[in-house]
Amino acid sequence: MSFAGSDVGLLLMMFLGGLVISLLASFLGVGGGILIVPLLIFLFPKCGVPPLLAVHLAIGTSLMVIFLRTIPATISYRRRNLIVERAVLPLALASIGGTLVGSTLAAHLPGDILSRIFACLLFVAALRMGFSRPIQSDETTPHMTWWILLGVGLTAGFFSALLGIGGGLVSIPLMSYLLKFPTEKLAGTSTAIMIITSLAGTLQHIYHGYGTPELPACAFGYVHWAVAIPLAAGGIISAPLGAYLNHKLDVSIFKKAFAVVLVIVAVRMLVF
Repeated sequence: MSFAGSDVGLLLMMFLGGLVISLLASFLGVGGGILIVPLLIFLFPKCGVPPLLAVHLAIGTSLMVIFLRTIPATISYRRRNLIVERAVLPLALASIGGTLVGSTLAAHLPGDILSRIFACLLFVAALRMGFSRPIQSDETTPHMTWWILLGVGLTAGFFSALLGIGGGLVSIPLMSYLLKFPTEKLAGTSTAIMIITSLAGTLQHIYHGYGTPELPACAFGYVHWAVAIPLAAGGIISAPLGAYLNHKLDVSIFKKAFAVVLVIVAVRMLVF
């Protein structure tokens, strides 16, 4: 299979992949990046991309998908008043500094090292999914301490740009434990911040990858837009269904089963 923009089979496969990934992510309450990046790391080499280059391309492409998906999600959260709005701008601006460091580090690390770091992230996500209790906060008034806001934003932005994730895996626990955000507004606030964080990360991965030899057609730096757009389109369609099922079904058993899947994927990436 080629990576030509006219390859209808590839576009359809990415669209269907976006449907499945977003459905799972919304249903299980996990970030789509931890599913998108491994998928693309395994897919890109089968389409002629050098394996070590594929890791950088997967991370940048994942950030573009996250950016496109978080726009409608944020609008939905805002309509339901599930965002701590006065915290979004300072956290988002701080996250840009984190993405500068994270994307620069990612650009200078070999693909196999990045793959192993991502595998460690999957182990952490699997442990949280399989064993940790849901994050709960009884606070109603967030603690808007500026230096904590700065630290949370920088940390979320760093890991987002380094690994191609939205940052919620990092920011949500920090917003709960350090900033005391109400539980019902954690996901919405994190999603709103991701718009700026993922956009900044996307642009920086484009910059760092621009002119890199052996990039496939339709890649702009380390972002493959012909893969990102159908992935995001499928995700936008299926995300509401996943969120609906999350409220209707007991997801605890599914989370434990999926934690096992994440461990298997992590082990596979460690022997990449």
